[in-house]
Amino acid sequence: MPIDIEQFGKGALHEEDVRDFLAMGAAAYDWSKPYQFDVPLVVTDQGSSLSCVGQSASNMAKILHYKHRGTLEDFSARYVYSQIFIPVGGAYMRDGVDVVVKQGVSLNYTCPSTPNNEPSMRRLPDGASRAEAKTYDIYKDNKYALVPNMTIDGIAQAIVDNRCVMLGFNGSNEGWQTADIQVSGAKWGHACCAVAPVIRNGKPAIKFINSWTKDWGDNGYGYANE
Repeated sequence: MPIDIEQFGKGALHEEDVRDFLAMGAAAYDWSKPYQFDVPLVVTDQGSSLSCVGQSASNMAKILHYKHRGTLEDFSARYVYSQIFIPVGGAYMRDGVDVVVKQGVSLNYTCPSTPNNEPSMRRLPDGASRAEAKTYDIYKDNKYALVPNMTIDGIAQAIVDNRCVMLGFNGSNEGWQTADIQVSGAKWGHACCAVAPVIRNGKPAIKFINSWTKDWGDNGYGYANE
């Protein structure tokens, strides 16, 4: 579900931090070069929880692991979200990335993301889960960065440079059911994992995987447009 900012606050949005690095992507991205996204991600379901940041961070971990080690692992969204949620629900995107980079993330089998309601998703990982997360240490040498102004060219370049990108949306309630999302209004905040720059309907767009089941959008995927 989208987060209603009037009720929950900006729980999915990025909180600026002086420790952030800037991802210096190209000012203009070459959209004529097709980008092949070959990670077979499974669309997740955050249910009634506000765990979109945890869902997105675990998807980013899956992409990094697949690109570097060649296997797809089912990482736990709860492992991330339970450590970073804010009291009213939701979490800051930077905190989700911080957990994955500094701790790794355990498997969903060890730290199940079910039931997918808010109280269950807030259950902290046990010692076995934390120990397992350390074995997925591919992330510890990576840095995370803020894409300046979140321009569509900068995001596209960051993806192509083998970085994972988390997108934060402010959107209007009227348009969230469709696969094509434009940043407009300020009714809800939501985090998604960007996976590829694409040309859609003749215009540049960023394809992202959502956490609202495969019944949403384009089999669970959406497209962010300028």
